[in-house]
Amino acid sequence: MRQFLILAVTAIMLHGTMLQKSMAQDNPVKYQYTVRQVPIETVIIQISELTGKKFAYSPQQIDTSQRISCRIKAKDLPSLLDGVFLKNQVFWEIIDNQIVLKRLTTERIAETIKPISLSGTVRDAATGELLPGVRVIIDGKPNIILTNAYGFFSTKLPGGRHRIAFVIGGYTSLTEDISLESPLMLRPALTPLTVSYEPVDITAGPLKNFPGAHNSNLMDALTGFGGQGDVIKAINSLPGFQLFGDGSTLFHVRGGQSNQNLILIDEAPIYNPSHMFGFFSAFSPEAIREVKAWKGDQPARYGGRLSSVIDIHSREGNQHKYGLSGNLGPFASSLTLEGPIRKERSSFIISARRSNMEWLRPTQYSPESFYFNFYDVHAKLNAQINTRNRLYLTVYSGGDNFSRLTESSLKTYGISWGNLTGTLRWNYIPHNTLFINSTLIFSNYNYYLFLNGLQTDFWKSSIQARIFKTDLSWYIKKNSTIRAGLEFGNHLSDPGNITYTQQDKPEFRKKFPMYRSLTAQAYLSSETRLLNEKVLLDIGIRVPVWLNYGPFTVYYYNATYEPFATANIPADSAYYIHTGLEPRCRFEYQAGRGITAMVSYSRNLQYMQSLSNSASPFTTLETWAPAGPVIGPQQADLLSGGVSLATRDGRYTVVAEVYQKWMNNQIDYKDHANLLYNQHLEGQLRFGSSSAHGVEFMLRKNTGKMTGWLAYTYSRAVRTTSGLNRDKPYRPFYDRPHQGQIVMQYKPNQRLGMQIAWYYMSGGTTTIPDGFYNLHGYLVPVYTEKNNTRLPDYHRMDLSAEFQLNKPGNTFRHSLVLSVYNLYGRFNPFIINFNKIMDDKGNYVVPDNLASGNPVVPTELSVAGFIPSIHYKFSF
Repeated sequence: MRQFLILAVTAIMLHGTMLQKSMAQDNPVKYQYTVRQVPIETVIIQISELTGKKFAYSPQQIDTSQRISCRIKAKDLPSLLDGVFLKNQVFWEIIDNQIVLKRLTTERIAETIKPISLSGTVRDAATGELLPGVRVIIDGKPNIILTNAYGFFSTKLPGGRHRIAFVIGGYTSLTEDISLESPLMLRPALTPLTVSYEPVDITAGPLKNFPGAHNSNLMDALTGFGGQGDVIKAINSLPGFQLFGDGSTLFHVRGGQSNQNLILIDEAPIYNPSHMFGFFSAFSPEAIREVKAWKGDQPARYGGRLSSVIDIHSREGNQHKYGLSGNLGPFASSLTLEGPIRKERSSFIISARRSNMEWLRPTQYSPESFYFNFYDVHAKLNAQINTRNRLYLTVYSGGDNFSRLTESSLKTYGISWGNLTGTLRWNYIPHNTLFINSTLIFSNYNYYLFLNGLQTDFWKSSIQARIFKTDLSWYIKKNSTIRAGLEFGNHLSDPGNITYTQQDKPEFRKKFPMYRSLTAQAYLSSETRLLNEKVLLDIGIRVPVWLNYGPFTVYYYNATYEPFATANIPADSAYYIHTGLEPRCRFEYQAGRGITAMVSYSRNLQYMQSLSNSASPFTTLETWAPAGPVIGPQQADLLSGGVSLATRDGRYTVVAEVYQKWMNNQIDYKDHANLLYNQHLEGQLRFGSSSAHGVEFMLRKNTGKMTGWLAYTYSRAVRTTSGLNRDKPYRPFYDRPHQGQIVMQYKPNQRLGMQIAWYYMSGGTTTIPDGFYNLHGYLVPVYTEKNNTRLPDYHRMDLSAEFQLNKPGNTFRHSLVLSVYNLYGRFNPFIINFNKIMDDKGNYVVPDNLASGNPVVPTELSVAGFIPSIHYKFSF
């Protein structure tokens, strides 16, 4: 027989009484070995080595009735059998007082021999920054081991020699040969393929769970408004993410509202990710290292929103040398400084960006004059205390200010908003198989509406979050990982109050109490790979507890939404407690080389929501309110399935997914709702249910001079809200059935790169009058159904080209970027108005007298047309 087919063949007869007695008294016992069809030479040699016995028998001299005897203590028997059989690829086990041997495969050896932990942190050789998402390949096998967000990995392997390869896009692969005799921690450093601006890796869905998910340097392939990279715009080029339109950071995911998306920067929540009313996102691309996005099927460690999670990690700074980089453009400019505090041990990075659009203002003050600016600052420190402890401190601040000026140069009104976050993190590796990340988080968001020119009178809403959380990852064995965590938070929300300096305005002196909430959340998940890693089973559960406490005034409403009772809650007294349950499950099967099938189910709860009934895509007046006696927690159940196909050479990938989503306690607003400075705010809300379903498809070319992708999404959403649309179902604005993107990137050489992107969406729904009737000479609109028509389809094309001015390899690197937003100048309307008439000269005007006799005509409002830009990038 061939050697690899030799199976279970030797039975070693054990005398039950003697074995039992030996184990009790720990006395040497004589065991008789009956040999049957086994590689006898190997067995005899190994026994001779371990027992000191000299056996002169050869395989030809021993037949199946031959018996060999030796004396050994029962407690030493397992180690003897391990030494004899396991090291010779023979598995042993005791069955009915018999020791049965079986031939071992390589995989079985790894499971049988006590494995040894192998762990490490992977770094960038040029900067010293830790690298997330690095693929760790062991002995050339297609196993799936990735570094986490902090560059850490852990697995268990049988002792001996192994070849470990580290692979990630944009870096030269590194291979190390190791001899694993005891737990080992590695610190490999990968060399970048090119020394350039760091691309941002945006992963839609966890790559390690679904290899066909989108894994691309989207920030490097796409440009947003003004030719700058933009996180939100890049994410919305993926199927399933639906952008509102021009000049907006609002987006919808799988039939959810825009306020159901959670955006994190170094684990701190960002409540408004927009600059300049949404033309720019709040994150400077030079400060970002990694972005991950989930479409409602996020792991159990994330919670708090129904539709999506966008997890952004900022760069850590160069630990080897100082560097300066910048970006100069007509709309905004940025500057980034980084370097070591102590080489190889600690570093810093500061990245600041500011708008420079003063050239757009009129040279002379007029009623149309305005002032606008925005800024953002990222600052981060990191310090490696030792190989097992690392500290991070991150601060982000961003703000916008818009005001209009009069001829007297006094500001008559304006708005302002800003985010401020701080994160202190401690990475601790107590054991090679354990990774603990503890985080202290502060986040603050303020929104101002100024009521006088001096900005001393204003309406203000705000939300603050103070959170402590700790996450543990336990790499039990090579194909099994346990994750668990706890989170405690305190949320304070101002529903909107007015500060008025004049004493003759008593109506503005009342103060509405703040919402105060405490939350505690725990999660546990298990990720296991079975059948030679062909099957992935990821099961998790998250348990949130939400509590509201005083001082607060609770209003109770009847069936007609009129207040009928009031409860005054004293300070520190709880008046609402809710405990939820969020199960998550994901199953994947690798059917063949490059083919993966997936099905998942998840439930998400949302306790904090923003309230705004504006149809504008811009940043609008909004308040944040928690779930409570009137507002129930929102709930979404998502069922999705998909298949991923990849060619053998990895050149092309295809991903297709289908989903069905059910949502309850969905918030809408009564007609003409008043959310500004209203003590009965919750009485303006209406509640209902929603459902959505869709199909998502993406074809991607990954290699070559020409790369890119084609994406298509078919999605439908429907809502039913009590008290709206006569309680009949209606299509929300984000019910846009068809959405497509075509993105192509061409790089003929190292100095020239070009990108072109085309976006298409069906028009969103809107409500228009079904007709008008004349009442005493006035035209009065008649409405019958909510969202009874659609806006025109949305589409645009963006084009950009980057030319590197320096020769490859130069220390000083600089380039020019030419870009065009909306290449063919299409005006995509986001609203239709019926408040204008056409005068005798053919001009549209807003009438001050609807009794004039002229008919009201529909007009459309768009945001942006053809916008060219040029900007200059440099680094050294």
